[in-house]
Amino acid sequence: MEHVAYQEAKAQFCIPDRESKRIAMPELFDLITGSESGALIAGTLVYPATTPPELAEKRINQMFADETMKHFRENAQKLYISQSLPWYTNMLIILIFIFVMSSLTYMCLSKKLDAK
Repeated sequence: MEHVAYQEAKAQFCIPDRESKRIAMPELFDLITGSESGALIAGTLVYPATTPPELAEKRINQMFADETMKHFRENAQKLYISQSLPWYTNMLIILIFIFVMSSLTYMCLSKKLDAK
């Protein structure tokens, strides 16, 4: 999309040549959002560049979309660590849930049956 947008902008709006042959996502959209993984990817697409302005090509964003996806694929295992509980903790939670729900069910049914 960045490359196609650059070609269209160059043809229709006569923008100057760019070495990257792309237009950054923040130049195309006012708002980029996502949920969960999409939020991480959207955040990297709009993260400002740290290159000094005196360089030949001034970049608005740190990474283009292909660099963002490569970065995400390489670091996904670090981002999503399994937070599973030990089996005995899961069992305790299930037993507490069963006890509470059965008590509530008993109370509701006994009131309903006593009302009749």
